Amino acid sequence: MRPWLNKRSVTDRSRDLQSEFYPCNVSIRILLTQQNEKISVSCASTQGTSVVSKTPELKDNKTEAKEADRHAIAAPSVDRARWARSLTTQRVSDLFKTLPGLDGHWTQLQGEVNRGNNNFVVNSKTDDEGKKLIKFIGDAVVAAAKAAKFDFPQHDLKFTNDMGWLKISRANGQVVIKSRP
Repeated sequence: MRPWLNKRSVTDRSRDLQSEFYPCNVSIRILLTQQNEKISVSCASTQGTSVVSKTPELKDNKTEAKEADRHAIAAPSVDRARWARSLTTQRVSDLFKTLPGLDGHWTQLQGEVNRGNNNFVVNSKTDDEGKKLIKFIGDAVVAAAKAAKFDFPQHDLKFTNDMGWLKISRANGQVVIKSRP
């Protein structure tokens, strides 16, 4: 790989492109690959999608989340951001590994989401931080579903009463989202 094509320079340049040309809610993914001295560039825009960016709290918890035990995820009552990051890193990453395991993993994910839901509601309404974390979890599930190697029937992930549920399926290689938080 050429020294000027290291991951850091590509990441920095993609940020420059994003801020320079697309200042409003647009994310650009640039992938540079090198094969036999040829460089190919592929770009993808996510304009029109409502992807929630990671807050500093979520970014800070990445290392802890990777090291966490997926059967003992942090309590949402102690540290909500750490809980959400652990949930998406430990549970969502395993969600779509196999079709036979999907239902069991989905049930485990719903159980963890229920724990979070109990901490997000104040006076019958989801608080602002809870809304952001719910959207972050929903986005993580959608991203994992897009990477799945198999089709699956509709599954519903229930969030708080005033937030939309995630209703997602995959048919003929296409992810179908009927509802999203």
